[in-house]
Amino acid sequence: MLFTYVAADRYLRTGGTLAFVITQEVFQSKGAGEGFRRFRLGDSGAVLGIRAVHDFVKLRPFKDAANKTAAVVLTKGTETAYPVPYHVWEPGMRRRALGARPLGGPHGPWQTLGADEEYVARLAGANPYKARLGANANPYGVFWMEVKDAHVGGLVEVRNLPEMGKRPIRPVVARIEPECLYPALRGADIQRWRATPRIHALLVQDPARGFGHPEALMRERWPRTLEYLEGFREELLSRALYRKYHAEAARPYYSQFNVGEATFAPFKVVWRRMAADLSAAVVSEWPGALGAKMLLPLETTTFIGTSSAEEAHYLCAVMNSAPVRRLVRSFSSAGRGFGTPFVASQIRIPEFDPADALHGRLSEMSRAMHEDCAAGWESEIDRAVLAF
Repeated sequence: MLFTYVAADRYLRTGGTLAFVITQEVFQSKGAGEGFRRFRLGDSGAVLGIRAVHDFVKLRPFKDAANKTAAVVLTKGTETAYPVPYHVWEPGMRRRALGARPLGGPHGPWQTLGADEEYVARLAGANPYKARLGANANPYGVFWMEVKDAHVGGLVEVRNLPEMGKRPIRPVVARIEPECLYPALRGADIQRWRATPRIHALLVQDPARGFGHPEALMRERWPRTLEYLEGFREELLSRALYRKYHAEAARPYYSQFNVGEATFAPFKVVWRRMAADLSAAVVSEWPGALGAKMLLPLETTTFIGTSSAEEAHYLCAVMNSAPVRRLVRSFSSAGRGFGTPFVASQIRIPEFDPADALHGRLSEMSRAMHEDCAAGWESEIDRAVLAF
């Protein structure tokens, strides 16, 4: 990204044009992408007018490169005029002509839509809901578990899952108290209208205070769980996120991240964070090996918590509708950050009103799709969402 600006600064005179191969993510990512989309050299230098972008992501011209390839054409000293011509190239040298414009502000991620997709743009806007990342229970090899026996004299026999993480963690079979163990949901466990947990996770975080339960409390209430964690003290203390957020305040070494009171909302609509399309489902308690327990969304998921099943199903219908899915794909790149909380903040969703017949109908159709995902209500859901 920086090299593009350096090249424009050094090699272009005013009015000069540059074509540059670059990663496509600069046009739709947050963070560093926002700085790139200033399209100005320094704080007060020449502006760079973007004349066109060619998106080669589906062509993959550099087979061994992980980056998403694009090419940008820009002119020094001219303002960018929106919509910018945005050409998506597909196998067979097919080309789709779209227009790109920033979403949510002058430096926001670019939304790319065809001339016949203005109905999608009308769904962009704000809403009263707060989406959040799921609980960060890292390292997986310590906090992710398989329940081997749920009834061992008031304890649960578990096996940790070091094979699911990147860090070398020794395998352990232990017996711990069940209170801090939850059925856990990864992004891979979510399909549209359905979510099925396949692992359990140990959650030892105080949601109100934002760090781990005090050791004295753990020792009093859950001594076997604390004993298990003691076996991984060094691995837990060496975590980069622990050093960043908890070490200076000498918080418990097993403190976790992204856990708040919303994590314990009785109902949640959840979707995959790392994806290429939205696939949402409603979850609440899960009747698994430990009995009915709250289903814990993990950090590869995003969720919105609600106090009622009706509201959760309403939101799920909206998120799974074809128009909203197209809206999100228009400004969020496929991959690790596709379904982050940010994307939900850009969708115009009216607050749920139980007295509103349209809202109630959306909620009912979501329930029906959860009971039978072949129920066939998708088209009616799409029409209802477009009626907002």
